[in-house]
Amino acid sequence: MGTAGKTEEEQLGAMEDKSVKGLLDALWCEQTTNWPLMKKGYGDLQQLLTKDISVNNITFKAQHNPARIVSSTAKTDRESIAARPCFLCRHNLPAEQKGLLLLGRYIVLTNPFPIVDRHFVIPSIDHIPQRLMGGEKENGSKREQNGGQNSSQKTIHDRIEDMARLAELFSGWLDVYFNGATCGASAPDHFHFQAGPQGVLPLMEQHAKAPVIERNGGSIMLMEEQPRTVLLLQANSISALCSLWSLLTDGLKEIKVGDDQLNLVIRHTEAKRWRLWIILRSKHRPECYFREGDEQFLSSPGVIDMSGIAVLPRPEDYSRITGTLWMQLMEEVSLPADRFNRLLEFLKR
Repeated sequence: MGTAGKTEEEQLGAMEDKSVKGLLDALWCEQTTNWPLMKKGYGDLQQLLTKDISVNNITFKAQHNPARIVSSTAKTDRESIAARPCFLCRHNLPAEQKGLLLLGRYIVLTNPFPIVDRHFVIPSIDHIPQRLMGGEKENGSKREQNGGQNSSQKTIHDRIEDMARLAELFSGWLDVYFNGATCGASAPDHFHFQAGPQGVLPLMEQHAKAPVIERNGGSIMLMEEQPRTVLLLQANSISALCSLWSLLTDGLKEIKVGDDQLNLVIRHTEAKRWRLWIILRSKHRPECYFREGDEQFLSSPGVIDMSGIAVLPRPEDYSRITGTLWMQLMEEVSLPADRFNRLLEFLKR
C-alpha cells in the first residue's frame, strides 16, 4: 500500500493475486480511518435515506445521496474537460489518497463519495480516453497533468479482457462496473472501471431468458422483462467471453452504437464462470434533467442507476421518485426497441 501520487515503482508495487481481498480490505480501512474526506464520505453513506420502488414488479432502490451532486452535474463537454486537471491522474490525487496496483495497468482507489459499501475506482495508470474497443491507438494527453508525463500514442489494451481478469481477482466479492464516455462517466478523458460488492445491484440478481445464441463455452441471453435494453453474456473462460464480445461489437457497429453508449457489469462466480451484463443506451441524461424549476428532475443515470439503484442528490427528487417515473426515465435513455431488435437479428444470423 502506498501513496498513489508517487511513482508506482516506489509506492505501488506488485500484488500477489491470492492477497487481493485482504489488501483491498486493508486499504479501505486505512483510508476510512486516516483520510478525512473518505472518512466523512463513508460515514455519510451509513446515514443515507433509501427506499424501494417497484418497476414492472421489479424492485429497485432509490437513494438520497447529496454528495453525488458533483458527479450528477459534472460538465463532460470537451471544453470543460480541457479546462480542468484530470482528477484520476495519479499526479493529481490528494496527498492522503492511497492506492494499489493491479494487472500492472490500474490503480485501485477508494471512492470518497461512495454509492455502495466498498465502492472502488480503478483508473488506468495512463491518461487515455474512456474507450473499450481494443487494437487502436489514441493520442495521449496534450497537456501535462501537474507533473505527469506527456503520453503519446498510447495503445489501448483489450479492456474487456482486463475487466474479466479484475472480476476474477474479485471473485465472490466484488462486481466490476464500466460507464461509457457518454452515459455516466464523469471523467471521459481518463479510462477507469469501478467496483462494488456483489449482491447489491438488483439487475444482477434477476433471471435471464433462454439464450439468443450459444457457442462453445458461452452464450448471449436476454434478461427478463426490463424497462431497459439489457443483454447477458455468460462464458466459462476469458477467451470464450472475448469471442462473444467480438461478435457483439460487430452487431453494435451494425446498428451504430459505440462503446461510449454502454454500461457494463461483470462478475466472476464461484462456479468459475464470467457473467457480463450489457446495458445499451441512447443518451446520457433524460430531458427532465435540463428543465427548470419544478419541471426539473436531476438524474444523471450511470451504471449503478441503470442496474437498479436510483441515485438522487436532491431531496425534492428523492421525495418525488416513483416506479412509474423511474421506468419512464430508463426507457428514455435506453436504446430504442427497433434498434435493439435489429441487434438481436444480427446476432441470430
